[in-house]
Amino acid sequence: MRFWILRLIAVSLLGSGMGCATPDPPTASHLMHDQATDPTYRTRDGENFPYRAWLPSAPPKAVLVAFHGLSGAADDFEPLADHLVPLGYAVYSPYLRSQGHDPKLARRGNHRDFQVVVDDFEDFTRYVSERHPNLPIVEAGESMGAMLLVHRHARTTVPDSVRAVILFSPVVDLKFEIAPWQRLLFRTLTTVAPGYRTKVDQVAARQAEKPRMTRDDAYQQRLDQAPHRLSELSLRFVGGLTRMIEASSTAAAQLNRPVYIAYAGKDLFIEPAQVESFARAIGSPNVNLQLYPDSYHLLLHDYDAGRVLDELTPWINARID
Repeated sequence: MRFWILRLIAVSLLGSGMGCATPDPPTASHLMHDQATDPTYRTRDGENFPYRAWLPSAPPKAVLVAFHGLSGAADDFEPLADHLVPLGYAVYSPYLRSQGHDPKLARRGNHRDFQVVVDDFEDFTRYVSERHPNLPIVEAGESMGAMLLVHRHARTTVPDSVRAVILFSPVVDLKFEIAPWQRLLFRTLTTVAPGYRTKVDQVAARQAEKPRMTRDDAYQQRLDQAPHRLSELSLRFVGGLTRMIEASSTAAAQLNRPVYIAYAGKDLFIEPAQVESFARAIGSPNVNLQLYPDSYHLLLHDYDAGRVLDELTPWINARID
């Protein structure tokens, strides 16, 4: 099957490195985390999901809650935590439903209703807020997590304690052109064969060039070998995710918190102009756009990561004062 969305998913998940320099040995922050030791929180539908928390030695002045992307993990926010915790922030990130650390194996890459994942976003922020009452909260998302965070803010239940939103490389549109017949065919297949699973490796192997998520060879190598990456996706999963992407601009009109968008010039999924068009749809009058022209999709793990964090920090500090 050579459908546009399967091509997109394949290149997003399993891109193997194309030569820059010889990979450096992974640093400590690149080592795989033992997810089994993490605490859990409980969702409104009675599920328990693990999360990671990075806490300062003194009582925190504010909290940042971060949601990872497709085939990602809470560990992806270690650079953000390493930067913010010494500044007095607590950083929390859950392992998302339907992804590679979901306790229910059958649900990995096979979940349909992403509004339930958005419910989880609400439940996790509420859980963190109860652990740190009266502290200001900033919510952040990367890639798919950023897109779903927009939908979370399209609801009317966002508490006043949530002061601002950060979107890292939000996948709120797709750079691939979609013909009407492809859209119709895909929707038909998701109806008649929703459980059909596609092996992502096989789709990725047909690409003319091996996709790349970062210029950092060591981190790209880690992505290629990550045990939590999704190797198969069902049509119901891809269809549900696609519907959320297509509704992103409509949802953005309800986003009324200050928004910071960091986006990459060489993003695998979305063109800078598409991010900028999406930003114009956001309801908030306070939207800050920061483009990194030479970076790839995973900004927190690319060569500009230090600059991304340094430029973001004053903006976060201003939101919690």
